[in-house]
Amino acid sequence: MNLAFYMRLSIADEGENESMSISNQRKVLQKYTDTHLGGRDHVEYIDDGYSGANFERPAIKRLINDCRMGLVDTILVKDLSRFGRNYVDVGDYVEHILPMLGVRFIAIGENVDVKKGDVLELEAVMMNLVNTFYVYDISEKIKATVRLKQEKGVPVTRRTPLGYICEDVKEGWAIEPVGAAIVKRIFSMAVEGKNTGEIARILNADSAPTPEQLIGAPIKVKEEFVEWDSHMVRRILDNETYTGVLIQGRQQTLVPGKKMKKAGTKVFRHEGHHPAIVSHEAWEKVQKEGKPITQHKVTDWPLKGRV
Repeated sequence: MNLAFYMRLSIADEGENESMSISNQRKVLQKYTDTHLGGRDHVEYIDDGYSGANFERPAIKRLINDCRMGLVDTILVKDLSRFGRNYVDVGDYVEHILPMLGVRFIAIGENVDVKKGDVLELEAVMMNLVNTFYVYDISEKIKATVRLKQEKGVPVTRRTPLGYICEDVKEGWAIEPVGAAIVKRIFSMAVEGKNTGEIARILNADSAPTPEQLIGAPIKVKEEFVEWDSHMVRRILDNETYTGVLIQGRQQTLVPGKKMKKAGTKVFRHEGHHPAIVSHEAWEKVQKEGKPITQHKVTDWPLKGRV
């Protein structure tokens, strides 16, 4: 089994000091290995540019999976904050999951060496809490910055709906011709009276690329074909963004690092932010007529309501 070096650096950490860099973390871990672990060979797992607020990081997921597979018996990190900044998640892994898998966890900064059956010392627990508060503090600062941008009508992400492309948020959105043509066609068919199921079938018959297939600039089409369905069509028909209005703030994160969201307390609208693909009249007509989503046939199961 292997000794694992886990290193992480987020965008928020980069501005602090050199001690946070991946190269410095590697030096610290190697020095500790040479003096305390007999210079064991190791495997590196690096998450560069990922927040420690959650465990949705590619390298940490691969590391935990390798622990489950019995490929890793020891995890070495510079300090607890490199492993994660969420008190509950870090404690769960360090005190329960990793010991259960027979994996030793060492955090050099807090002098933590958790073997099977051991628990975190009080000092390490307090540092874990500090790391969590750090995440919440940074989260509030980021939220304030995001709200200010939304208020001014500045996009807070480069992600755009089908038909638009954004290479720089300062430059705004531009029309992407392939996707825009599909959007116009969808609205045109809806105005003519076709429902979402009919529109999806026509698009599939013509092998029209789906939103997931159209990526980047210039447009690239993935090899595998993913079919249109009623819900995909409905999402486009319901999206007022296609009239040229930028709408932001409809959702906000409940817990930093988690996927739980709630409706935003204030929604920011900015008309004329980008070129319109469809007219306000066409969009409003589609909404007024409310083209229904084609329903799938419901199976009348014999034990329904009995079990």
